[in-house]
Amino acid sequence: MERYHIGLDIGTSSIGWAVTGDDFKIKRKKGKNLIGTRLFKEGNTAAERRGFRTQRRRLNRRKWRLKLLEEIFDPYMAEVDEYFFARLKDSNLSPKDSNKKYLGSLLFPDISDSNFYDKYPTIYHLRRDLMEKDEKFDLREIYLAIHHIVKYRGNFLENVPAKNYKNSGASIGFLLEEVNNLYKDIVGDENVTILNSEKFEDVEKIILDDGIRNLDKQKGVGKLLVEDKKNKNLVTAFSKAIFGYKFNIEDLLLVEGDEKSKLTFNDENIDDIFNELSHSLDDRRMDLLTKTREIYFKFKLNMIVPTGYTLSESMIEKYEIHKAHLKMYKEFINTLNSKDRKILKNAYTDYINNEKAKAANAQENFYKTVKKTIKDNDSDIVKKIIDLIDEGNFMPKQRTGENGVIPHQLHQIELDRIIENQAKYYPWLAEENPVEKNRKFAKYKLDELVTFRVPYYVGPLVDKTESNKNEKETKFAWMVRKSKGTITPWNFENLVDRTESANRFIKRMTSKDTYIIGE
Repeated sequence: MERYHIGLDIGTSSIGWAVTGDDFKIKRKKGKNLIGTRLFKEGNTAAERRGFRTQRRRLNRRKWRLKLLEEIFDPYMAEVDEYFFARLKDSNLSPKDSNKKYLGSLLFPDISDSNFYDKYPTIYHLRRDLMEKDEKFDLREIYLAIHHIVKYRGNFLENVPAKNYKNSGASIGFLLEEVNNLYKDIVGDENVTILNSEKFEDVEKIILDDGIRNLDKQKGVGKLLVEDKKNKNLVTAFSKAIFGYKFNIEDLLLVEGDEKSKLTFNDENIDDIFNELSHSLDDRRMDLLTKTREIYFKFKLNMIVPTGYTLSESMIEKYEIHKAHLKMYKEFINTLNSKDRKILKNAYTDYINNEKAKAANAQENFYKTVKKTIKDNDSDIVKKIIDLIDEGNFMPKQRTGENGVIPHQLHQIELDRIIENQAKYYPWLAEENPVEKNRKFAKYKLDELVTFRVPYYVGPLVDKTESNKNEKETKFAWMVRKSKGTITPWNFENLVDRTESANRFIKRMTSKDTYIIGE
């Protein structure tokens, strides 16, 4: 029998095939070349559906944490204001809703909500005073501040204990070294230098310098890091990436090809994009992209919370800056014709409410509209506004998508300071963490609501064996219990079998071939 070889090129929607002999020439059969392709419909992934499910799980766990917080405060709150939590729950309802039981001041009916908001324009004003003022605060105010901390507790990208955490650029130089080493691995030459390591210290200073415009930072870092002109495109992509500008993925990751895909770490779907890229990139390039993003996080965090500031102090400063800019903006608008005045008023409304655009693009759209409308005006106030827009500092907002770079340690630091400042009046606030092994990084019981995370391999906190759970609740659950009871951060280790849950997590991810069943 004549020897032959079959070659297959298997894709997601096609399979190319060819039959060759030992001489690598295409074989023929019945007058036809044995080469071709089979096209078929590409399989649909469950990524979008899984994304919704993950979002629901995240929000449910947030509600779970807040419910536990309320349970801790409840017996003490009942002595101060027994209907406080009922009114708080009612505050989400419209005054026209027939189910609304309480009207008027829902938080502080004794002093009125308007007086409270006059004193504390934002939650960060309250958090700051709770940390700094040596006086007994209303328990309802303490609850509102801690509720905010637990609800928006920050990310878990760093494992440093809160007591040792410093918001500085100390690790940027280290990250730059790691990026350089990853480039060496990708190129396959230990002696090659992609980024100029002698300039890392200068680069770190530029990244953390608040007095330099972001565009100037990007250009300055690009010039410092170029060691070899052959790598200019790579360095340009890298410098754009770490300052939040659009960059070419292929240039950054040394991927050969004619197509140029652009990406920005500001993209609100960045996590989904990373998930997609993880299927097409090798581990080294994925690590490189992740490390580059970490440097971007450091840069953005320094903009949001400058070194030496607490989180609340930096947010209050944003509020004051926005207030001053808004006053200037209103005064300027009043000098314009009715058409331009209406455009700028609507632009500001859309910016504040994130309307007509996704939140990630709200500021960009606002800046574009303002610049386009006032470009022909040469007054001093216009020059000032345009300069602020170019720096990215015009009317900053406290709540933006970029707050995702804030680590949980900054929130925990403020929580601990509030506890320590108010424990002399409310000793139960400083109750020791029941989880003894966690006390080195979460001293207080309340700290666990900020620091505890359900491990990803445990999944939903639902036991498939519980008879009172329907199939919809248990379909995507695989957790294994050690014993029955209500799960909390303080008894998690006693009630949940981590090891067996992890084993089930791996097994449920193991697929079976639906074409060759049993093999």
